[in-house]
Amino acid sequence: HAKNALQLSQMQEQTKQLEQQRHIKEQEAAIHQLQSERVRVEQEEKRKTLQAETQHHQQRAQYNDQLARKRYEDQLQQQKRVTEENLRKQEESVQKQEAMRKATIEHEAKVRHEYDMQRMRAEVRERAKTDRENHDLTLEQIRVKAKERRDTILQSIRTASTVIGEGANTFISDWGKITATVGGLTLLALGIYTAKHGTGVISRFIEARLGKPSLSLAKHSGMDYAIMTGGDVLPLENEGVSAIHKVFDWAKTSRRGLMLFIDEADAFLRKRNTETMSENLRSTLNAFLYRTGDPSKKFMLVLSSNQPDLFDFAINDRIDEMVKFHLPDQIERERLIRYYFDKYVLQAAEKRGTSRLKVETMDFNTKVKEIAVKTAGLSGREIAKLGVAWQTSAFVTDDGVLTEDVIDARVNEMVDQHKQKVEWKTQID
Repeated sequence: HAKNALQLSQMQEQTKQLEQQRHIKEQEAAIHQLQSERVRVEQEEKRKTLQAETQHHQQRAQYNDQLARKRYEDQLQQQKRVTEENLRKQEESVQKQEAMRKATIEHEAKVRHEYDMQRMRAEVRERAKTDRENHDLTLEQIRVKAKERRDTILQSIRTASTVIGEGANTFISDWGKITATVGGLTLLALGIYTAKHGTGVISRFIEARLGKPSLSLAKHSGMDYAIMTGGDVLPLENEGVSAIHKVFDWAKTSRRGLMLFIDEADAFLRKRNTETMSENLRSTLNAFLYRTGDPSKKFMLVLSSNQPDLFDFAINDRIDEMVKFHLPDQIERERLIRYYFDKYVLQAAEKRGTSRLKVETMDFNTKVKEIAVKTAGLSGREIAKLGVAWQTSAFVTDDGVLTEDVIDARVNEMVDQHKQKVEWKTQID
């Protein structure tokens, strides 16, 4: 039994050892499982941590991207603002330069315009001065001729007086000689009066052609003057006769003599045999004929008309001198063009601060000659209207500049209008 007991004891010992080993293995397995769990947990923690870090990195990357985008947009906006500011400054600089350039151009144009105006005025004044000098020379020649004529007439008067003194008895006894002598003395008296004022008559002719004042005849003759028109008589009706007598009675009171100037005289002094003349006008004309029937040293009668063929024959019989005013020739047209261009254009352009009129730079002398050729046949009044048309055309333009084209256009229009008037007159005739 000891052997069995030993064997049993050994078997029990082995069983214990096996259980102990099993228990150790179980513990080791538990430890291993714990370690595996710990590793799994650690890995899970690491995964979570990595995931969290990854998400954080992503968020940070997104945030940084947003910041970068925001900075980029800010940079773009800043760059845009800087570019716009630079463009604005450049535009302002360009505008300032353009304004300075424009001001410089306007100043240069103004200076050039003023220079051209002064040059044109100088040319016009120089030409006018030359014309006046030539005009004075012509007047002097006329005065010399008038003096010679007056001396001749006075010598004739002296001769006639001597003949009358020596043949008084024969003269008284012969009615035919009386009639002839009275007629001769009348003509001689008219000759004296004509010689005395002949210079004024011819001066009137010359100065009227040159656009001088219409009463220069009275100035040269040293007489008082009165002005009326033929149309002034028509409204007087039955008071016309007394009015005519008052005029001539007043003429007798002048110590220097009176020059009566009647413009458009054909409206009053027309033929009496026309059916259209009223009785009042006929009576007034008869009174006029009565007061002008004899030569007088108290007054000089000057009639102006563009239809002298309408005058009554008795009026024609009372006219001692007839002066025909021809249309201005080319030289006279040049002078008229210069005169009215200066009057209506240059003088208006020189009014600083009150006029916007300017004149384009041009060869003025050549242009004047060209216009003078085109306006052949135009009267002085039509050329004066041409000057007014130039001024008006310049004022209605946007810039107020009278260009060479505008000048030519107004000239062509005036020439066409003149041709139309001539055509109408031809159709009426």
